[in-house]
Amino acid sequence: MTPGLMLAGLVVGILIGLTGMGGGSLTTPFLIIIAGLRPVVAVGTDLAYSAVTKLVGGLAHARQGSVDLRVVRRLAVGSIPGSLLGVWVLHQLGERGDLADELVTRLLGVMLMLTAASLLFGKQMRGSTKPRSPVLERNKGPLTSALGLLVGFLLGLTSVGSGTLIMAVLLLVTRKRPGSQLVGIDVVHGAVLVSAAALAHWGIGTVDWEVAGSLVIGSVPGVLIGSRLALRVPERTLRPALALVLLIAGIRLL
Repeated sequence: MTPGLMLAGLVVGILIGLTGMGGGSLTTPFLIIIAGLRPVVAVGTDLAYSAVTKLVGGLAHARQGSVDLRVVRRLAVGSIPGSLLGVWVLHQLGERGDLADELVTRLLGVMLMLTAASLLFGKQMRGSTKPRSPVLERNKGPLTSALGLLVGFLLGLTSVGSGTLIMAVLLLVTRKRPGSQLVGIDVVHGAVLVSAAALAHWGIGTVDWEVAGSLVIGSVPGVLIGSRLALRVPERTLRPALALVLLIAGIRLL
C-alpha cells in the first residue's frame, strides 16, 4: 500500500461525496502522469476503485433521502450498455499495439477540458429560467437515456464522465431540484455505471488491483466526509479551482 495513493484517494473521495464530480477526472490523469501507469490500465484501475467509492457515497446519499431512482433508471438504461461498448472498443484496439493507449490519452485530454467547462458553466444551466421546448418535455425520458449512452461510452474509454458530465445531463433534462438532490442522483447512478464498467475492464485485464486498493483505503472515509459536507459547503468555492486543475491536466495530455 502506498501512502501517496491513499492520500490521493482521500482527496478524490471527499470531492466525489461533496459534488458528485471529480473521480476519474482527477484520478486517471494522476495515475498516468504521476504514477506512470499505462493509460488503458489507469482507466480500468480508476474505475475499479471508483466503484467502491461511489457505492459508499451512493448509500450515504440514499439514507439522506436525496435520490430520485426514476431518473437513475433512465440514465442507466443508456449508460451501462454505452460503457460496455466503450470497453469493448478499447479491447479491440488493444490488439493493435499502442493504439489504445494513444486514443485514451488524447480523448482523456479532451474529456478533461469538457469537464472543466461543465464545472464552470453548470451553475448557469441550473439557474436558467428559459422554458424548454415542448419536444424536449415530451421526450425527456428517451433523451436522458440517449445522453446516458453517450456518456457511458466515453466513460468506458476514459473513466471520465460518471460525475461531471452526467451532472451536465441532469441540468439539461431536469430543473427545479435542489443541488443536494442532483448530487445524490449523480452519485447513485455513478455507482451503478462505474461498477459495470469496472467489471468489464477486469474482464479484459486492465485493472491494477494493488493501486486500486491503496486508493480505496483513502477514498472510502473521504467520500463519507464529503457526503456529510454536501449539504453545508457551497459548490462555488470548489468549482473554479477544480476546473483549473482539470484544464491544466487536459492540456498536458493532449
